[in-house]
Amino acid sequence: MSGFDRDYLVAVGAYGRDATEKDWQAGKDFQVKGGPYFSIRDCETIKQEGVSQIIFYNRQGYLAFVKDL
Repeated sequence: MSGFDRDYLVAVGAYGRDATEKDWQAGKDFQVKGGPYFSIRDCETIKQEGVSQIIFYNRQGYLAFVKDL
């Protein structure tokens, strides 16, 4: 993953799934809005790219949860 132009990412649940903190902890996939798929296992790489926060939204566009890296 590279090329992030902000210090935060906006993400949604992958494959049409709602973004939930339970799924995050379980290591399920999420998708950067308009970008690649990722999971909790990618946090170190994402941090190395200068990202300090991930903001997760559900399918309806409402804030689901936020993770500081």
